[in-house]
Amino acid sequence: MKEDQHLDEKYKFNDAMEQDSELSVPELIAIIKEYVRYLLKKKWWIMLFFGIVVAFSVTFELLKKPLYTANYRFLVTENEGGGGSVSAILGQFGMMGVDNGGSVNQGRLLLIGKSYPILSQLILEDAFFEGDSNKLASHIIRTQNLDTSWITIIDEGPRINSPIDTTTLTYNEVMKSLVSYIVKTEDPAFFDLSIDKKTNVLKIAFSSNSAELSWILATRLYDLLSNHYVEKTTGSQKYNYELLTHKKDSIYELLVSAEQNFAKTTDRSRGFVLAQDRVPSLENRRKIEIYSQMYSELLTRQQTAEFMLFTSTPIFQVLDYPLLPLSNSNQIMPLNIIIFGIVGFIFFSLVFIALKFLQDNFGKHLE
Repeated sequence: MKEDQHLDEKYKFNDAMEQDSELSVPELIAIIKEYVRYLLKKKWWIMLFFGIVVAFSVTFELLKKPLYTANYRFLVTENEGGGGSVSAILGQFGMMGVDNGGSVNQGRLLLIGKSYPILSQLILEDAFFEGDSNKLASHIIRTQNLDTSWITIIDEGPRINSPIDTTTLTYNEVMKSLVSYIVKTEDPAFFDLSIDKKTNVLKIAFSSNSAELSWILATRLYDLLSNHYVEKTTGSQKYNYELLTHKKDSIYELLVSAEQNFAKTTDRSRGFVLAQDRVPSLENRRKIEIYSQMYSELLTRQQTAEFMLFTSTPIFQVLDYPLLPLSNSNQIMPLNIIIFGIVGFIFFSLVFIALKFLQDNFGKHLE
């Protein structure tokens, strides 16, 4: 009986709590009006904090460093028939792969463009920038606020005769750190070499606080990468073509010389001719026939080699390239200021509502 009475009292208490927690629509409207009146009383405080947020956002926009991006967009088409393969390029960079067509070669091109040999060659090139002629590495270090002690180390260079010398090791560490910074920087992206999977368009982009530096880096890297890629891809075909051209020219010189000698012996033999006088003329004639056949064969092979070189040479088609002056992508954004202001207004309004709620509920319990 006592347990049943206890349960009945518990159920009655819960029902009473539920009835107390339920609010009618007029009561809810009254509570909302009360909070609105409270916010109106605190409007100057809310406006003060709102003004602080807006001032902070304006200051943040004004203090943003300029960011200039130079974009190169291009396509690469190539025909690797007849032995024209880029595997030789991968061997230079310690990479292996299978030739599966243009898309794979574009992927390899991305790897090569981000490799240490290419980027280190890029940053060691001289450039005239802001009245100073120096290595691009020095300009990058100053513009990107990196360790300025690297400039002296790079200018001094390694000691070639001593690969394990302290100076050489320090130089290598600095170069690797600088190249790593170029490749891995993401916020904001200092360097971007990527491919659009839908269109197969490749992009080279540099973003820095200097429009001129971004333009120089993007232009130099495109020239360096395209020339290097074409040279290494067509290396064997170019060698064969130049070798055949050299041999053809040499045979042509011998042919011309034999023809001149034959003409001389013919002129001398117009008088009284002995049988032995005909020997040099016959010998020169044989040489002319041999050299003519050799020259004809080499000329055919040279034309074939020239065709193979042409068909295996990648074609870089530029779709878009940067032109100075570049636009600043970090300009003042009024929309950001408006969004900050609205968020600040809502936040501080909720703070005052929470304070009133705590005062109305927990304050009475404390009394």
